[in-house]
Amino acid sequence: MVYLGLICPECGTKLGMTETGDSCTRCNRVFPIKSGIHSLLPDVLTNSSSGEIRSAEDPYCGWRKSEEALNVHKSEFLDFKENVLDKFQFSGRVLEIGAGAGWASAMLKARNQNVTVYTSDIAFAFMELALTYFPMFRGIPDILVVADAQKLPFESGYFDSVFCCSAVHHIPDLAKGLAEIRRVLKNGGTFIAIGEGVANPVMRYLYKRIIDRLGWRRKGIEEYKIQEGLYSLGQWQSFFESVGFKQVSYEPCTDPKYCQSYGSAYHRIYYGIADKLPSFLVLRIGCGAKFVATN
Repeated sequence: MVYLGLICPECGTKLGMTETGDSCTRCNRVFPIKSGIHSLLPDVLTNSSSGEIRSAEDPYCGWRKSEEALNVHKSEFLDFKENVLDKFQFSGRVLEIGAGAGWASAMLKARNQNVTVYTSDIAFAFMELALTYFPMFRGIPDILVVADAQKLPFESGYFDSVFCCSAVHHIPDLAKGLAEIRRVLKNGGTFIAIGEGVANPVMRYLYKRIIDRLGWRRKGIEEYKIQEGLYSLGQWQSFFESVGFKQVSYEPCTDPKYCQSYGSAYHRIYYGIADKLPSFLVLRIGCGAKFVATN
């Protein structure tokens, strides 16, 4: 029996990998492994349509056509390379949550061959799709897991680092999700989140009004159960403090070259102006941001 730091999403017992799947000795369950992907969603998600939250079938996600996706999302790849891979040293075990098509995990593995990379997302369809993207980024993550960020199926203190790209604000219960991230981190471990939104109350109101007017975006929220949390700097600070992170830095992302994936003239103009303003002011007005938290 092989142990990979996985635990039962129902009872928390350490899982052992056998020929038939990941086995729990306490509740006698065997969780399937298909195409090398460990499916470890709790029953509340496994037995409902919400298990395909952010489904790869969602046209909004835009990852079905690989060549088009690589072009549309190239500024996100650049953001991750320059603001994560080039600035942080990774070692030991690293987990990505909300990985989607898995490109960030692949990029990190390509740069850090000696690091054990775990890639996770709540949608099996995305993890399956990720298998086709890994070779494009010249990196193959070590372990793929279908997991709920609010109930991570990993041992406590197992990872040296956890990271995500534009994913944390999709967690329905943000405080619960951050608490789980902190739980699976080692003491002194680091959590990195890029591509998160920070907005004041006025911007949040306007954003929601815009969503209501855009039918295609509303469909992503209603039909595919996509959670769209938009929080102020003060709210983000409260969430991180409430779960016990010792030190958190908040850095605005205002360079227009990292925002091209959003595609609108509004974003290019806004970030062109915001890039010239003091960081503390931009964080209070509204912007994309990177959070770095130490456990």
